[in-house]
Amino acid sequence: MVCVDSEVSPYGFVQVQGEAVTSEDPDELLRSATEIARRYVGDELAEQFGKRNGVPGELLVRLRPTKVIAQMDMTA
Repeated sequence: MVCVDSEVSPYGFVQVQGEAVTSEDPDELLRSATEIARRYVGDELAEQFGKRNGVPGELLVRLRPTKVIAQMDMTA
């Protein structure tokens, strides 16, 4: 389960429940870290960030959602 909440009024949250699958496979870590980096730093720096973050000791976690609960504007 993953839960993210807003600490700013009018407050809200989203909770995602499901089955988590983990991987420490070096090739999968590198590929996923590079893909994630590409979203945030662009093509020019993606490989650099992927190599820095997709290393042994890191863990890739994928959540297959089975249920999503969300509530926004809780105090409005």
